[in-house]
Amino acid sequence: MLRSHREEAHMTQELVAQHMGVSRQAVSKWESGATEPSTTNLMELARLYGTTAADLLREVEG
Repeated sequence: MLRSHREEAHMTQELVAQHMGVSRQAVSKWESGATEPSTTNLMELARLYGTTAADLLREVEG
């Protein structure tokens, strides 16, 4: 779901990573499910993608 939101925002993993101050590999791992973003990073992703952290969590759980 994170990848879908990123693509809808017309952003690359590199751009998301730069905006958030993390590595592109971290963004890739979040999108693949290898790791999960911290609460702080989840909230920032939600803001960046124009949604809420609660909505992102619901999509992952669903």
